Amino acid sequence: IVTATKMSVEGLHTTSQISFRELIDGITMARGQGIKLNNIEYITDAGKIHLQISGVAETRQSLVVFSKELQKNPLFGLVEVPISDFVKEKNIEFSLDIKGR
Repeated sequence: IVTATKMSVEGLHTTSQISFRELIDGITMARGQGIKLNNIEYITDAGKIHLQISGVAETRQSLVVFSKELQKNPLFGLVEVPISDFVKEKNIEFSLDIKGR
């Protein structure tokens, strides 16, 4: 559940500030079928911003597609998915990190 209606986020996008809603929309639009999101966490550390996302992917392929769609989005920087998340073929509990640009 997202309680903030608007949050200014600097660092994830290099040309302008974006709303928290835009970040959530970017994530959910990349999600596609076969991905269930359990948690989206917004973290700042020493002025750097990143997001941690966890959920369940129906298949390894749906997780690959989700991570590639996130990487295509200009709002996000580096998208990291641990290799261990790709061991199973089905019902994969995943966590990924999106680092700011």
